[in-house]
Amino acid sequence: MTSRHGLSRKAFIAGTGATLILAGGGMLWRAEGGIFTAEEGPAYELWKQPWPEKPAANDLIGIVSAATLAANPHNSQPWLFKMEKDRIQLFADRSRKLKAIDPDERELMLGLGCALENLSLAAQARGYKVDITLLPQGPENDLVTTILLQSAEPSPSPLYNMIPKRRTNRSKFSGKPIPEKDLAGLSQLGQADPALRLHLYVKEIERRPVGDLLVRACEIQAGDRAQHAETASWFRKNDEEILKHKDGITIDAGGSPYLMRIIAKLVISDKMIHGPSFGKVFVKNTKMQVESASAFGIISAETKTHEACLRAGRLFQRIHLWATSRGITLQPMNYFLENRPDMKDDVAALIGSSDRAALIPFRLGYGPDVPHSPRRGGVKDVVMA
Repeated sequence: MTSRHGLSRKAFIAGTGATLILAGGGMLWRAEGGIFTAEEGPAYELWKQPWPEKPAANDLIGIVSAATLAANPHNSQPWLFKMEKDRIQLFADRSRKLKAIDPDERELMLGLGCALENLSLAAQARGYKVDITLLPQGPENDLVTTILLQSAEPSPSPLYNMIPKRRTNRSKFSGKPIPEKDLAGLSQLGQADPALRLHLYVKEIERRPVGDLLVRACEIQAGDRAQHAETASWFRKNDEEILKHKDGITIDAGGSPYLMRIIAKLVISDKMIHGPSFGKVFVKNTKMQVESASAFGIISAETKTHEACLRAGRLFQRIHLWATSRGITLQPMNYFLENRPDMKDDVAALIGSSDRAALIPFRLGYGPDVPHSPRRGGVKDVVMA
């Protein structure tokens, strides 16, 4: 669920020169590879599939497809599904774990919780009552959840229709205040699970400590070789890589304006991604994201167990879908929780307790429309035999 990509002004100016040089032939050739387009090709088909308000009953493939459109860390999509007539099982795909950034599997479980929330909404819309069992074989087992399906009257939630519209927004927000009625709605959503607590930071004096800690953690992470290399390994710089992997962080979903994305597609290279400029852009973008946020949120629990993270993922996904229905955009910003035990006391100060565990920080506000991230969605990609 982290984001850190874009193109700096210096890189943009340099890239403009590259565009003029390449315009004679190379740029036109690369245009065929998606340089001027976004969200094209098989990796984006799930986002564009028909989304009927009255979906067909007994459509297990449709339920799983909806689950794969959930938020997740680095767009690593760490899930697998097994379908039977009366149940769907959700498994953790630990081959997609972020080892340097997420050694305790907090983000892995958050992403799986987000998928579970989408799955539940889609099942109810298709005429099922769901009975969910978390971690039926313990926290170390790959089987994360068993969802029993019982026939019932279709019960589509308004949030169900937001599933294909939701996306992580890494762009510059407007800074426009969130109306009080929507803040009240967010607070009410945060009370849905008594094991969790939603902390909102709205006034500037409340936002500043959150933003300062995010930037400080970002600066440390930018200089961490292992975390830098891991993030770079999930970056997909062109259509060929997107088509091959159908996952990861892309230039189009990185939050930069359209023209800057075109330049980035022309000039970005593996050397740039793995070099020091990558970290500098990460820090610059984080400062922009922090300064333009209308509010921050943090979901906390009494303990940082796998179950608590699954529950927090469900709540975050529900908040994100609800916010989408209100025109509010979100971006998870996990930096001060990503293997940063040295910031434990600072985080405790933010949530006002050393006896609770912060599980997912995020920013809220109003931003421009941005492209979706690619998705693995075919049965062969995510469904176990």
